[in-house]
Amino acid sequence: MLRMLPIIFLAFALFTGPSTAAPIEGGFGLKLGTILNTESSLAEKVDGFSNTVFQVKPPAPLKGFEHYTVYVTPISHTIYQIKAIRKYELLEDAQTDFEILNEVLARKYGKKETTNRSKTGTKAYVPDNEKGSTYDSKESSVNISIFKGRNIRQFNRYTHEYSDSPRVSITYRSNLRSLLEREKKELRKRNSDAGNNRETRIRDAQSSL
Repeated sequence: MLRMLPIIFLAFALFTGPSTAAPIEGGFGLKLGTILNTESSLAEKVDGFSNTVFQVKPPAPLKGFEHYTVYVTPISHTIYQIKAIRKYELLEDAQTDFEILNEVLARKYGKKETTNRSKTGTKAYVPDNEKGSTYDSKESSVNISIFKGRNIRQFNRYTHEYSDSPRVSITYRSNLRSLLEREKKELRKRNSDAGNNRETRIRDAQSSL
C-alpha cells in the first residue's frame, strides 16, 4: 500500500479542484487547441499512424506514466488529442491506479459516461477487455481506460511495447474534427499540385533532352 501513496497524492494535486465541473482543456501541462512545436527536442514523430502523432515530454507529467503522445492536425500542428499511458507488471496495481485516477477525474469534471463513446468522437478500436469512463463537455472530453493486456493491435513499435502488459491510459480529446478534415484536404491538394508540377517539369525537360 505504501508504494501506491505517491501516485495518490500527486493525482489529487494535479486534478482536484472546486465542486463545480471544471472545463476540459487538457492535461499534463499540455493544452488542447494549442500549436505543438514539432521542431522541439521534446517532440518526436511516431511512424505507423494514419494521423500525425508525436511522442512528447510534457511540462507536468503524471508520476508513473512513462509515455505521452499528442495528435496534431497535419498543417498547423494544432493539438486535438493528448494521451498518456502507463504499463504495469500486475493487473491489481493497474486496477488500483485506475480507480484512484477515475475518482480524481470525477471530482474535477463531474458526470461521467461509463462507455467508450464520446460527444467528441468514437474510438476506432475498442478491445473486449477494456473498461473505462468518459467525461464530456461541449467542446472536449477526457477518457480513462484500463486494459488487461494482449489485445492491442501491434501496428508499430510504440503500440508493441504495451501489447502484453496491463495498462492505464488517459486521453483528452478536442472537437476539432472539422479543422482536421480541412487540413487533410488541403494537404492532399498540395501533394496533388506538387505531383502535377513534377510531371510538367518532366515534359518540359523531355523536349530538350
